[in-house]
Amino acid sequence: MRHLIRADLRRILSKPTFYICPLIVFALFIYGIATDPVEYDVYYEGLEITLPFLYPFLVILPVFTCVYGDELHSGTMMTAIGRGLPRSRVILAKFIDTVLLSLGFYVFFLLLDQITFDRFSIVLTRVQILRVFSAYAASWLQVVGHAAFAAIFVYLTWNASVGLVAVLLSVAFSRMLLNFIQTNTRVPVYDVTFLGQADLVRRQFDAGNMWLQHLLFVLVWYAVFLAVSMLIFSRKELEL
Repeated sequence: MRHLIRADLRRILSKPTFYICPLIVFALFIYGIATDPVEYDVYYEGLEITLPFLYPFLVILPVFTCVYGDELHSGTMMTAIGRGLPRSRVILAKFIDTVLLSLGFYVFFLLLDQITFDRFSIVLTRVQILRVFSAYAASWLQVVGHAAFAAIFVYLTWNASVGLVAVLLSVAFSRMLLNFIQTNTRVPVYDVTFLGQADLVRRQFDAGNMWLQHLLFVLVWYAVFLAVSMLIFSRKELEL
């Protein structure tokens, strides 16, 4: 499985198209710091908007497309299965690819933020640093959950386009829809999902309370999505 992950990462990181989204972000970042001064409060208010909505799209599009979309063309998954690698490990390898690549994007965004702070001589307190970190961490956890959920549709249909549509719909509407249902029915459908639990990780961490149990629930959701993918893929007939 290590060899498959290494081969996937080498293949993906060598693709110029993988860097289109971060280059766009970098260009906007350069324009922003060259024109408008930034204060921490304004920055953090912007973070509250971009992290739930903009950043997930910027991350999920290149990551999901390269991990699952290109797979159907490159055939590394089929080759690995043909050589005897269990399908469950193949699915786990693709999940790990998603985790690592999306983490790389968020680290890149954090580095840009640090440059912004240096550019405008903003000195953050320890509490402010932890708030920024927890905001990014929660968004990353949610992106991984969206991808793991949408991967089910890739294995179900063996069509990357279906999975891409599923992940974009999940990112665009799941938060709004679940919150709407929760607000109007008072049933905590949002809070119990990986989205709500990731938000609880952030809120509890910021408040200095216990947050590990909420992180555990996020991991349980990942495990459920992986188990469903494995169940579906194990029964699928493939032409190796």
